[in-house]
Amino acid sequence: MYENRSQDRNGLTITASRGELTERLAKVRGEMASLGVHVAVITSPYAVFYLAGIWTGWFDAAPTLVVTTDSHRVVARQLDVGWEGVWAPQTWANDWTYYRDEDDIPSVVGEFARHICRRQNPTLGLELNTPLITSRYVAAIIRSARARGVVDLQPSMVAIRSVKSATEISHLRRSAGLTKLGMETARDTIASGGLDTEAASAAFAAMVAAGSEPFAYNPIVVSGPLNRAVHIPWGSTRPRDGEPTTVMLGAIAGGYAAPLERTFFRRYVPDNARALLNSVADAVKAVLTELRPGMTGADADRLARSAHEKNGVCGRCLHRTGYSIGINWADLDLMQLHPSSKTEVVPGMTFHLVPHLMDPDLGLLAVSQPIVVTERGCEPLLDFPLVVDPL
Repeated sequence: MYENRSQDRNGLTITASRGELTERLAKVRGEMASLGVHVAVITSPYAVFYLAGIWTGWFDAAPTLVVTTDSHRVVARQLDVGWEGVWAPQTWANDWTYYRDEDDIPSVVGEFARHICRRQNPTLGLELNTPLITSRYVAAIIRSARARGVVDLQPSMVAIRSVKSATEISHLRRSAGLTKLGMETARDTIASGGLDTEAASAAFAAMVAAGSEPFAYNPIVVSGPLNRAVHIPWGSTRPRDGEPTTVMLGAIAGGYAAPLERTFFRRYVPDNARALLNSVADAVKAVLTELRPGMTGADADRLARSAHEKNGVCGRCLHRTGYSIGINWADLDLMQLHPSSKTEVVPGMTFHLVPHLMDPDLGLLAVSQPIVVTERGCEPLLDFPLVVDPL
């Protein structure tokens, strides 16, 4: 059994020490100073968790962080008042205030930003390129804070969060072990003739029993014709011989996920499917063996696509080569490996390689690999066969 060491005695996620969280806050304050930002408003649930190690039951309902050079305020929903005491022993974020459900959230946040900043017409820092920041939100917070201008903090937050600390990588490695256990359980359930729902529930139970925290996404197990519809959770289907079953899993440890995806076949693998799966495995191997710090996301994508081109199947590659992983599975805001990505790959970045292929009859052919970039290249976060024999 795996032991998840990222939880305290109450089973709550401890993502980092108070000291490391304070160091992360210092980095953000340094960016604020260099950009001329007087008060930062952090709304992204992942960024809030990264900086303060707090959440309030659901990532989608995370509190907002308001930060100045020497003070802060956590602005949370009134219903979540009990969480302040829960996190108090392990975070620097110990000054909380609350809004009611009927309040206008950006107006409340703006008022507190103006209050703690103690400055007339401050310059605000906002993460402008996130789903939670709408034009109405920006207008309301500027008006309420009486701000003279707004600076986009998203590039700074991306740069800070993209390179993982030793603590974060250790969470990902623990997640990888739990994910591998779930994949093995799902594989064995399918091999024994179980339904896709049975494989999903068995994988869920195995990962939770071994220590996984609540999932970002429930296990995905799809078989037969449903394999053509990517990301359907399950369909109460019993895989037939020679039909594909795709499994997508990501256990959570310390709030972080190292996902894994595989397409299995019962009894035999059709020749066309075997060729496509082998090409996906070749694409993963190409990135694993040739990716180096200093390359760009586009370079990484080219490595995978070149493998597919060599195998004559590049036309069926409808997917990016990979994306950043970390908090709660996919940190898509950070970096993606696709043809137009000019972002440089550096040591400490972590990715989920997914150079999958789509077939009009078989659907998705998946062979993925979570990796961490090192000084000399990259290495897998878990060991699971890239090409699997028939079940």
